[in-house]
Parts: sequence; C-alpha cells; structure tokens
Amino acid sequence: MKNILSPTRTQWLSVKQFCDRYNLKKDHVYNLIHSEGFPAKKFGKGLYRIDENGAIEFIDRVFNWKEEIVWKIQKNTKKDIETE
Repeated sequence: MKNILSPTRTQWLSVKQFCDRYNLKKDHVYNLIHSEGFPAKKFGKGLYRIDENGAIEFIDRVFNWKEEIVWKIQKNTKKDIETE
C-alpha cells in the first residue's frame, strides 16, 4: 500500500479538520483524544491539535483501520480534484 502521508513531517490538525478529513463524528474524535497514547496536544482551554501521522498509526495499532482511513483520504482527495 502506498504511504500517502508524509513520514517525516508532522501535520497538526484541529478537531474539525480531523473530523472532516476522516468523516468522523466530533464526539468520536474527542473520545480518541482522551485515549491513552493518542497523539494530541491541548492548547489553552479545550483547543486540541492532532498529529495526523501519529493518529493514523494509533488507529491502525488499536483498531486496525488504516486501510479504510487511507481509502477515505483518497476518496476525499479525488472529490477535491474533481471540484477544482
């Protein structure tokens, strides 16, 4: 499987960006954020940033969903290209 995420650069996403990119509900993402070992940082009062590469690896390790998430990224990227 082709690695479509950059292995060297950390990309920090807001909760909303992460929800939109992976088609997840906000409450599910917050549950992930509060899971032990999930790669997220809290800034100020309730402002979180998620390490995208780390989150994908965490989800793959815990839930074995990596292929499904990569498929969603490719699908969303294809939609973006078609709308341009």
